[in-house]
Amino acid sequence: KQNLFMFQPCPLILQLDRTWASPRVERYVVAGTMCWSPTASEIAWVPFWGRLILHNNAEGDILPLRSRGSEEEVLQRLNDWLCLRVTEIPEFSVAVGGKPMPTRVLDLDAFDDGSHEVENTDIRLVETYGQCGSYVTLSYCWGGYTACRTLKANYQQRMNRIVHRQLPPVFAQAVRVTRALGVRYLWIDALCIVQDDLDEWQREAALMSDVYWNATCRIAVNDCKDPTESFFPPKNIV
Repeated sequence: KQNLFMFQPCPLILQLDRTWASPRVERYVVAGTMCWSPTASEIAWVPFWGRLILHNNAEGDILPLRSRGSEEEVLQRLNDWLCLRVTEIPEFSVAVGGKPMPTRVLDLDAFDDGSHEVENTDIRLVETYGQCGSYVTLSYCWGGYTACRTLKANYQQRMNRIVHRQLPPVFAQAVRVTRALGVRYLWIDALCIVQDDLDEWQREAALMSDVYWNATCRIAVNDCKDPTESFFPPKNIV
């Protein structure tokens, strides 16, 4: 056997294995890590076997891979994860709501009338004046998208109201997820930074790391080439 040393950080490789024909094996994955063998001067991939577990039932029994569930179940799961983080990690609990918000955020409750249609109600842009609070950020690919930006010409209008149905899918779905997490404010760069104001854009770009660092959580959209595509509900794992 060779002496193998794991790389730092250690990457994890997951691949769904479809070669198992036994009815007892519903879903398995091959998981491994990249290692370095100094004696052979080679890079090796060391595999491990194990069942991919995503869910437990009400009795706590371990279940194999299955459908992600309904949209409501997904949103509830996200909310539960966030609440668990807040309650179990003291540093995170203290930080939530206690850090400065970005220069502007989207107020998702500005027009909440208490109806069951709250997820589709309009929003508006608000100035924070340095106040502290809890907010969510959206990370996504622009992909050359230029519509629905906040500009000097529509800035005041957006301070009054942003019509929900006019938002592209990625923005609208980010609003929905943020509301389901119980967070009132959302930051989206295209909407919260005046895009044709060069001085402001440079100033806000310099603060970008703080904007993401101080957020309660970040919605990272990895599989949409631009805001016109959809990321929620997530695709079923099959």
